[in-house]
Amino acid sequence: MIKKTWFAGILFLIFINSPAQIKKFGKIKKTDFTLKNPEKYKNDNAVILFKERKTRYEYNQTTGWTIVTKIHERLLLKNKDGFEYATKHIRLYSDKEEEKVSVKAVTYNLIGEKIVKTKLNKKDIFRQKLSKYWYEKKFTMPNLKPRSIVEWEYQIRSPYVKNIDDIIYKIDIPIQYLEAEIRIPEFFHFKYNVTSYFPVTLTREDGNMSIHILHKSHTGGVGWNPKETHYQNKDYDIKLDIYKLKLTDITPISKEPFMNSINNYIGRVKFELSYIKYPEEPPVFVSSTWEDVVKTIYFKDKFGGELKKHQYFKKDLAQLIDTSGTQDAKLAKIYNFVKNKVAWNNEYGILADQGVTKAYKNGTGNVAELNFILIAMLHAAGLEAYPVLCSTNTHGTPMFPTLEGFNYVVTAVKHGNQFILMDPTEKFAIPGVLPERVLNWKGRLVKRDGSSFFVDLFPKYYSVIIHNIQASIDDDMTIKGFDNQQYSGNFALRKRKLNQNKSKEELKKYFEEKHDNLNILKIRQSNLHKTEKVYKILFQFDMEDAVEEIGNKIIINPVLFLHEKENVFKSDKREFPVYFGFPMMFKYIINIKLPAGYKIEKLPANAGFGTPEGTASYSYQIKQTNTGINLTIENKISEPVIPVTQYHSLKEYFDKTVDKENEKLILSKSP
Repeated sequence: MIKKTWFAGILFLIFINSPAQIKKFGKIKKTDFTLKNPEKYKNDNAVILFKERKTRYEYNQTTGWTIVTKIHERLLLKNKDGFEYATKHIRLYSDKEEEKVSVKAVTYNLIGEKIVKTKLNKKDIFRQKLSKYWYEKKFTMPNLKPRSIVEWEYQIRSPYVKNIDDIIYKIDIPIQYLEAEIRIPEFFHFKYNVTSYFPVTLTREDGNMSIHILHKSHTGGVGWNPKETHYQNKDYDIKLDIYKLKLTDITPISKEPFMNSINNYIGRVKFELSYIKYPEEPPVFVSSTWEDVVKTIYFKDKFGGELKKHQYFKKDLAQLIDTSGTQDAKLAKIYNFVKNKVAWNNEYGILADQGVTKAYKNGTGNVAELNFILIAMLHAAGLEAYPVLCSTNTHGTPMFPTLEGFNYVVTAVKHGNQFILMDPTEKFAIPGVLPERVLNWKGRLVKRDGSSFFVDLFPKYYSVIIHNIQASIDDDMTIKGFDNQQYSGNFALRKRKLNQNKSKEELKKYFEEKHDNLNILKIRQSNLHKTEKVYKILFQFDMEDAVEEIGNKIIINPVLFLHEKENVFKSDKREFPVYFGFPMMFKYIINIKLPAGYKIEKLPANAGFGTPEGTASYSYQIKQTNTGINLTIENKISEPVIPVTQYHSLKEYFDKTVDKENEKLILSKSP
C-alpha cells in the first residue's frame, strides 16, 4: 500500500530529452532576432518563439504529494505595442498552504553585432493579493526596446495535487512552437477536456518512475537481546500516464467585434481529477457530475452554513417590511436595503470570507457575502430565494463538472413560474438586471437540500434605448432641436455607471465626440439614482453642415446624427459567436419641421426586414406631416448570442440597416 504516511522517503529522477525546437535557457543567437517569415507576422506586435510546459508529481514523507510545473517561454517584441507582453502574471493559490514559485528571466537586445543581456532583478518581482485565497507574482522585463527578446523560466511547487493548471495553447499573439507534457502517477485518475473553438488532441503514453524507499524495521528487544534498528533501501516502480501536446505555427485569436471576454476563447486543455485509487483501497471520487460539484460546495460551512444564519439582521428586517405588503414590495425593499447597507469590496468568490455576520456589521463584503445576506433576508421575509453559482466572463465558461468552474454568486427569487435574478453588488442595478460581467451563459441554482439545476443568466426581455428627437431646419440651414433619451434594463445600468461622476461638460464632450456635426448647447440627466425609474438624458443641440444645398434643393439624412456610417461586421468569416450580452432594442422617433418655402420632393421608402432565423428585425417608417416629416425606426436584436452559423445573415442584416439609415430626404424650394 502506497500512501503519504506509508513513505519513509522518496527520491526519483525523470529524464526528458528536449526537442530541437526548445532551446536551452540563455542560449541566444543573432539570427533569433529576425523572424524567418516576417510577412506572416505583419499584424502582430509580439511573437512567442517557443513555449515549453512540463508538469510532474513528487513525494515527500513530511509534505506528501507535490505538483511541480515548469514553464519556459521566449518572446520577440516587434515594437512598443508589444511591450505589454513583457509583463507576466503568475496566479497562485494560498489557503492553509501556499503555492511557491521561483523565477529567472532575461531581456536580450541586439546592439550592433553584440547581444546585450539584462537580467530581471528579484526585487522587481512583486506579490499582489487578488482575493483571500489567490495572489499573483508579477514582473515586467527590464530594458525593453523594439525587437527585444524576453525569456523567462519559472517553476511552481503546489501542494494542491488535485489541480493541474491548464495547458494554454492559443492566445492573442502567435506561437511558433509549443510543447507540453503532463506526467501523472497511476493513483490519480484525471480526465481532460479541450475548452476551445480550436480543438486539439493529446497523445497518451505509458511511463514509469522509480521510487527509492527507505524501510525502517526493528529486531531484538526481547529478553537479553538488544533492540536493533535496520534500514533498507528498496526500489518501486510506479506507472505513469503521460500526456503530450506538440503544436507549431499557432495563429493568434482573431479579434472580432462583439466578442465576450477573450478568456472564453483561449485555447486550453483543462484537467479534472475524477478519483484517487491507492492499491488495496477503494477509490475516492472527487467530482463526476454537476450535482456532485454543487453539493460539495453547498455543504461547506462558508456556503450553506452562512445561508442558515438569520439572527444578525432580525431586528432590521422587522422594521423594514410590512407583513401585509406584497411579495414585490418586500423584494424591492430588501434588495435596496442590502445594496445600501453592505458595500461590495470588489472581491469575487463563491464562499464567504469574513462571514455574513461580520460583513453585515462592517458594511462591506465579497460577492458571496452580499448575496448570502440578501438570500437569507428574502427567505426570512417569506420569499423563495436561492443562490446561483456562476462564472464571470473573465473566468471563462465551465464546460464540464469542476469545482473550479464557478467564481461568483447571484440571487434567484421564485416569481410565479419563473426566477428573477439579481445581484446587490451594483448600486445602479435592479431585480432582473445582472451586471454584464456575469452574463455568461448559465448558472447553477442551488436548493436547500443541495440539489441543483441550470438556469439561463441572460435576460429574456429587451434592454431599450429610445431617442425622441424634435428638430427643425432654420433658414440658415442649421438643424436645431432636442433629443430626449431613455434607457432601460442593462443599457440603464451601463449608462448610469458610465455617467455617475461626469459633469455636464463631460457629458457634452462625450456626445459631441461620438456624433459628427453635433453641437450640444444644454444637457441634463434625470433619475441617475432613482433606479426604479427610467434613466433619461435630455440635450438641446444644433447641427451645422448637416444640410447639403444643390441649387434650389436641400438634401438631409432624416436619421440626423444617429445613423451608422458603416457596418461594424467587415470580415467574410467569423470564428466565434457574436456576443451582444442581452436582447436589445433601439427605437428612434424623429420629427423634423421643414424650413419655410420648401416641400418634400422625395422621401426614403418605408422598409421592414429581418434575419431568416428571426434573431434580428428592423422597421423603418417615414411619413409626411403638416409641418414636416415623422420617422420611426425600431431595430431589435432578440438573442444575446448569435451562433457562427448565422453570421452571414447577421452581417447582411447590418449591411441593410446601414444602407437604409444613410438614405436621403430631398426637399425642393417652392416656386
